Amino acid sequence: MAEGPLSTTMNKTIDLWYPDNKKTSVMGICSSGTPLGAAISGPIVGYITLNVGWRESFIVITLIGLAWALIWYKMVDKKPVKVSEEFNQKVEEKISTTKIRVALRKGFYLKRPTIIFTALAFFAYNYILFFFLTWFPSYLQKGLGMGLEEVSLISVIPWTFGFVAIAIGGIIADKITDSREWKDPLTPKRLVLGICLLISGGAVIVAANTTNFILIIAMITVSVFALYFTGGIYWGVVNDIVDSSNVGSIGGAMHAVGNCAGILGPAITGFIVQATDSFIPAFILAGMIGVLGALGALINVKKLNISESEIALNKK
Repeated sequence: MAEGPLSTTMNKTIDLWYPDNKKTSVMGICSSGTPLGAAISGPIVGYITLNVGWRESFIVITLIGLAWALIWYKMVDKKPVKVSEEFNQKVEEKISTTKIRVALRKGFYLKRPTIIFTALAFFAYNYILFFFLTWFPSYLQKGLGMGLEEVSLISVIPWTFGFVAIAIGGIIADKITDSREWKDPLTPKRLVLGICLLISGGAVIVAANTTNFILIIAMITVSVFALYFTGGIYWGVVNDIVDSSNVGSIGGAMHAVGNCAGILGPAITGFIVQATDSFIPAFILAGMIGVLGALGALINVKKLNISESEIALNKK
């Protein structure tokens, strides 16, 4: 419950702090902490559990979280300090042409296909993500017959690649956007989001249909890498469209839809594994959800073409 608002709050902070052409990059860099934490915590928890006990591993992870929360509270301000006029001029040169600059009603955004299908793509992203976060260690143990020590080491591989992917994904999307004048400035983000989510879902399906251990781990690593490559894009779409007074609210609504996958995915996976005594159907379902989310984004994530009369009608 306490973790839930983290990404939305982070995105709102980024919207206040950074120029339009850097927001997706910064969100990707900030979000890279998630797979980095997953990569680092595996060996830490595995070592403590094997040598001391699982309860002690909970205590250590809790203390790390509390220490970081204190550092964050002491060091981060709501808004940046006053910047130079030269910097402001550079920011204005890179201002987004898709972001609405007038405060509109929240309902206006929630009816737009771009927001709806970005949220559904985020659902697909989270379905695959939570599938791996919650069931990957069990799959390695029960599905592939690995011991706890091996699991804690093997699990580092995909999350390390995920850390790299999410850190550079937003940067690359912003670079592509700035590289030329796009008829629809959301095209680079749409393509990165859709293609990478499609690769992620496809790799999960391939992993489900092979018994080769090396290929399974490779496909899972490809899936996590491609998945995390899109991690900052969902928030970038929100920042590119929504006026700043609504970034937190609309981002929160998108996050709520995405987190429904965090509720449903692990439970559905558990029922499937129990009913079939196999992880294969669960893998295929996760992959298909990723593919469907990708196709929806590729077709529907576009800039908002709205008239002045619509804006006037939907002003707060």
